Amino acid sequence: MKAHGWVIAAVLAGVVAATGTASAAPDARRMLQSADRDGDGMVTRAEFASSRQAVFDRLDRNRDGVLDGADRAGVRPVPARLRDAVAGADRNRDGRITRAEFAAAPTPLFDRADTDGNGVVDAYEMARL
Repeated sequence: MKAHGWVIAAVLAGVVAATGTASAAPDARRMLQSADRDGDGMVTRAEFASSRQAVFDRLDRNRDGVLDGADRAGVRPVPARLRDAVAGADRNRDGRITRAEFAAAPTPLFDRADTDGNGVVDAYEMARL
């Protein structure tokens, strides 16, 4: 497995919806609900981005601002299809995912849930996942 493969596995194993791909509806709802920082029952794109950064912080075990082989202890393997789903996060293909790369990664879960495109996932949209 390439160096970045385990990083992608860690992202998906820990919080599949951090990238918003390949997650079952109950898990997707749960992840969106956990991103609701102010508890108003709606998730803004800013709240979702903040939640993703918290995920990065949890995965960056050595606190060096990069997800790489040094953070891999205790990460369980996940299927290749899930690793491939977020391979694009490593923009420069150096086998490491920086905080900036992680933040800039696509957000298909949020995009799919925000059916009216207003930048907010409300309770109705969440229930439809």
